[in-house]
Amino acid sequence: MQVHERTRKNNATLKLAILCVAMLNNVMGSATSALGTIASIFPDASYTVVSMISTVPPLIMSVVPFFYTPLITHVRKRSILWLSAVLLLVGGLGPAVFHTNIYVILIFRIILGFAVGFCTILSIDLIVDFFDGKEKHTLTGMRDTFNSLGGAAFTLIGGWLAGIQWYYCFWAVLLGFVFIAIPLIFLPEPDRKAKMEFEKEVLGNQSVDVKVPGSVWLFSIFALLHWIFFYVFITNVAMIVISEQIATPAQSGMIYAFINVGTIIFGLIFGKVFQKIKYVTLFIGMGLGGVALLIASNAVTTGVFIIGAICLGAGSAFLMPSIYAKNGSLTPYKNQSKAISIVSFMIGVGGFLSPFIFNSFGLDGRTQCVVGGILYIVCGALAMILAFVIKPKHNYDLSEYSTH
Repeated sequence: MQVHERTRKNNATLKLAILCVAMLNNVMGSATSALGTIASIFPDASYTVVSMISTVPPLIMSVVPFFYTPLITHVRKRSILWLSAVLLLVGGLGPAVFHTNIYVILIFRIILGFAVGFCTILSIDLIVDFFDGKEKHTLTGMRDTFNSLGGAAFTLIGGWLAGIQWYYCFWAVLLGFVFIAIPLIFLPEPDRKAKMEFEKEVLGNQSVDVKVPGSVWLFSIFALLHWIFFYVFITNVAMIVISEQIATPAQSGMIYAFINVGTIIFGLIFGKVFQKIKYVTLFIGMGLGGVALLIASNAVTTGVFIIGAICLGAGSAFLMPSIYAKNGSLTPYKNQSKAISIVSFMIGVGGFLSPFIFNSFGLDGRTQCVVGGILYIVCGALAMILAFVIKPKHNYDLSEYSTH
């Protein structure tokens, strides 16, 4: 009984440590609600340049995966976590001190992007290292919940601080050091070698020693599309509500915070829903995102924008774990870090490209929401169909084999 209780306690501590890493994935959101104010502080900067305060970190996130996979073959994952803490300190707090030049701010946001990039990959990669099967799917959904809890905290605090002085929003990053302290203290180093040896033992070398299939790239493209459409909401709503005098910077921060409310709720139920309807969750996820943009395209009150924000967060909570689940079913544990890195690359590129793609057509913010909403729903239907058509060549779910 004592051994069982100790094991359960250690397992709970492990889960908490990993989920605390996930709480850092949205740390850059602390400045989102201040975009409208920042645009007025730097009137000579274009709309696209101001938007880069929000979109540069995701761009850098797309760079991190290129060296994350080879890095973990030589460096312990705990060492990467410590590196992330240092980058978080410099990149997160730098703009709070050096804020007279928007391009200097962008340099610090680049540094922050590396911190977020490492944390984003680690938060899902560590789940794959330590868990399998239903427990992995449930924890992946909870990852989005904790991701959003952190995002809500950063966004609300950032919006409140921006209401006092616009550049105070960057001080909200201090909260991140509370979150990262827990895994730095309690997270053990995963034994990847032992798990890979077990996989070879139960599946055979021929099934394990394979390349990442093209289907992983295919489903990762839906992550790219998701974040392109997602950032239509992120980069336009603050501009709309401030320019049309619908809300203050603090109130716009509240709108963004409700994205996390949707993610928190749907992230908690994802595991159970996924077990019942499988990849229908892909369509539900992108469909809810489309509804969110269509709502934002016509909203004229803060309350209606909040409803759209909740739908957007709920959609993301169903979509991203579904993509990770599908890609995880298509490749062995040996290649899962690569598969996760591919998704992270797509997330970063999508978030960065979004304003460039939609602004290139000369569309105003509300029209961008209409176009993005329709495309969101169409892509969701396609993702669901492909998920049921494309099957894995082997059963890579190690939970169905004897305990390793």
